[in-house]
Amino acid sequence: FLQKVIASQEPSDMELYEQLPFGTNCFKAVAVSSPEKFQMVMETVKANLDFWNPVNEKALYKVNNEFYGCIDDHVTEGNSVIEKRWAVQINDTAKMFETLKYLSESDTIHNGFRIYDLKPGLVENAFGGLFEMNAMNAFVFNDVLYLTSQMNAAMEIIAALQNNSTMKSNEVFMDYVSDNLNELSNYVCYIAPNMNKTLARQ
Repeated sequence: FLQKVIASQEPSDMELYEQLPFGTNCFKAVAVSSPEKFQMVMETVKANLDFWNPVNEKALYKVNNEFYGCIDDHVTEGNSVIEKRWAVQINDTAKMFETLKYLSESDTIHNGFRIYDLKPGLVENAFGGLFEMNAMNAFVFNDVLYLTSQMNAAMEIIAALQNNSTMKSNEVFMDYVSDNLNELSNYVCYIAPNMNKTLARQ
């Protein structure tokens, strides 16, 4: 499935490092040059249609088209020692806020940011199992949609982003990026071997 997604997109420079909190120890990112083609690949999975049909029926319009249309440049899954999180670059925050109303059950305001309690299955079904994560919460920071599995994780990421505590401020990591990850690509995978020995061996 991942190969189908990669083949449907053009390479990108995927400037994602200021979107990842400082403690990220591994991440995978997929370029999304064409949201339309990306959506078409996602919809080859039956679970995708089963997820979106009731959402669209309730909203009386195709929320899925709005959602995928907001995706811009890349989708990233990052890991910390504690948990996984998603970061989705978006091009229209107003539309994303509107779609989140139909994808959530409630919301909370934290430090001026609206954190949504998601209905089950967004990542697993809307993204066709592209990455593995059970997303429970979502919020938008600047032009990025963040998805987390815990409310505490959402709050921690907001604090990190507000303090510019991101991977872009990690000089050692950015030196590695300049030497190894500075080209256009469809897919990027990074693992810190000293923190993920088992995963690195795989």
